[in-house]
Amino acid sequence: MSELSTKLDKGESLTANELLTMEYGRIIEHFLHQTATQLTAFGLNFLSELLLPGSFAVFFRNDHFSTVYRHPDSKQIFMLVTDAGFSSHKNIVWESLNDVTGSSSLFFNGEFIPSEFGDSEPD
Repeated sequence: MSELSTKLDKGESLTANELLTMEYGRIIEHFLHQTATQLTAFGLNFLSELLLPGSFAVFFRNDHFSTVYRHPDSKQIFMLVTDAGFSSHKNIVWESLNDVTGSSSLFFNGEFIPSEFGDSEPD
């Protein structure tokens, strides 16, 4: 696509196929920007419909396999926290999977009680 942009910058005209390629490139670029977290609203909704309450699944996102669980009472989806950066936070076991950006995610202990991120316990 950069070759086509260079042609345009030089004032050269593009063929119909080149214009179509540019448009497809913009569409793909927009999609990749909107799905940078490798999760879409459609995918999250589909996961919510597919995963039965009280069941586990393996979830692949951002080149990482995660265990997800749908709580039987709240019907909320949780992801098992496996990041080494959380290893000193013994009270953080689950992260809620509420949206595609993670901006409204909360952390929970093993009994699904909300935990504060700053609370850590010695090893």
